[in-house]
Amino acid sequence: MTTGRASKVETIHRLRSYGFPTKSDLEKFRHLDDLPLITPEDTVTDEDEGSNDFDYLLSLPLASLTSDRIDSLEREASKSEDALIKIRKHTAEDLWNQDIDRLLPHL
Repeated sequence: MTTGRASKVETIHRLRSYGFPTKSDLEKFRHLDDLPLITPEDTVTDEDEGSNDFDYLLSLPLASLTSDRIDSLEREASKSEDALIKIRKHTAEDLWNQDIDRLLPHL
């Protein structure tokens, strides 16, 4: 591993070697559980091909990388996971009835 400055091609190669999903991988899979395990052997060898696939990571503001921001995102993810678990416990009919119950007082 080199230290210091790295070109975009070198950075993309490093992201691929660490198994980070590309933008196109993320677009294919709507649920985190559906993401395949990406290994360095699965990656494209042509460094120019898909050079924009990691822009979602490379364009992050530095403030997104602070421990405070990461803690905040982890708390938000936990709340979202809890909400999803609660929703999955209900049928579509239950959810519909809950929505109607909330709507009726406003009519």
